[in-house]
Amino acid sequence: MRDIIKAGITEVKGKEAEFKINIAGSEQEQSFALAQIHYMKIERLAMLNGKTFEQAKSDYLEALSIIVGTIKDNN
Repeated sequence: MRDIIKAGITEVKGKEAEFKINIAGSEQEQSFALAQIHYMKIERLAMLNGKTFEQAKSDYLEALSIIVGTIKDNN
């Protein structure tokens, strides 16, 4: 098994926490790994919130759109 996505948060006293992510592998491997992460997250949210997968997916994608927009605006 190869690591495709590695993520972590570095915290140094007196500085703001820094999020670090390392993405390796081919474009196909990266896309599949990200899709699997999203699928697992949606499945878990559906279970935790008593929603269907489709309802949870809709909520998740709406939230993801807001988060990505915020990150873009701050960069």
